[in-house]
Amino acid sequence: MTVTLDPSITPKLDPRTDVGVHILKLPDRATVEATCGTPSVEAVMAAAAKLAGPGKKTDIVVFHHRPWHRVNGLLLPHPEAHVIDRETILQISFNLKQRAVWWSTERFTILDIRPSPSHGGVAATTPINPFEATAFPYRAEQEPTAGIMLYTVRATPIVSRAVGITYKITFNIGEDIDPDMEGTP
Repeated sequence: MTVTLDPSITPKLDPRTDVGVHILKLPDRATVEATCGTPSVEAVMAAAAKLAGPGKKTDIVVFHHRPWHRVNGLLLPHPEAHVIDRETILQISFNLKQRAVWWSTERFTILDIRPSPSHGGVAATTPINPFEATAFPYRAEQEPTAGIMLYTVRATPIVSRAVGITYKITFNIGEDIDPDMEGTP
């Protein structure tokens, strides 16, 4: 079992507007557990964190059918990671015209984006979709980079009414996963 990560291999991102989110799917729990001397929960999670390697707090690590975020060398489960460390929530700025760029070495599809009921702030004027585009699903496009095929979804900038709202993003990468995103000024 190997997951080879080269942090220099990313899709082309415009540093002024693109906010990249790497979606990394780890091998199944049984495969990771087989590498542990003692298959305790702590040992398996430590092995998964090591396998995930370094990355940003907003990156999404898919392991054992759940989204996780990296915080201080550990994988924290979603949504608990957001309570412990707010920097794990993807922040997209309306004023800077930022756009989210989700990417992975595996094919994925964003199935839906909706206001997150667990974060409050949802009103009658809250847009269902925070982006200018409205059609779902968003299918990842193939993007060859440094001899590796990456799959990317490039969102449009958020609409002004999405500022201050946290959204639940549902995507499929062989299974449905649902991390969060927040619009900021």
